[in-house]
Amino acid sequence: MAKSLVIAHFVLTMAKIEFFRSTQVSTDCDQCHGRVDLIKGGVCTNCRRILCSNHLHGSLVRRLIADVLGKAICVQCRAGVPVKQK
Repeated sequence: MAKSLVIAHFVLTMAKIEFFRSTQVSTDCDQCHGRVDLIKGGVCTNCRRILCSNHLHGSLVRRLIADVLGKAICVQCRAGVPVKQK
């Protein structure tokens, strides 16, 4: 019983682990209009839209691939869906 309380306390008080550093600079996502941390999100190299991490990369694996290759292509461009430009 006491061991489970210690583990529960540790999980609740554990610091947030981040793989990528957060920044104070942000803008709005062109697709969902939510706030975008520019370190996590970015600009699609095909359609030139500023997108949040979910709409730009779609997954952590895609983000790592984009970081290694230096080319971030959004989920819609990868799927072949036409994007409306402003």
